[in-house]
Amino acid sequence: MPAPDTTRVQLRSELLRGSNHFMRELLEGNAHGVMPFFCECDHAGCFAPAWLTVAEYDHARVQGTSIFARADALARAL
Repeated sequence: MPAPDTTRVQLRSELLRGSNHFMRELLEGNAHGVMPFFCECDHAGCFAPAWLTVAEYDHARVQGTSIFARADALARAL
């Protein structure tokens, strides 16, 4: 059985991923420029915007990667 904190982090991640998917669906055929999606990091309380084009978002989903705000993405690269 997973620890409560692990379950909470997974649920939060799934909620943000689902919210991003819903926002993407609303943009179908009407997306220009960059759009704010939710950062899907595992930091509790992080709702930083991840500014991506719809094409970048779609590419991340095809690759199976999560969406991260710029600061989180830079920290993960180190």
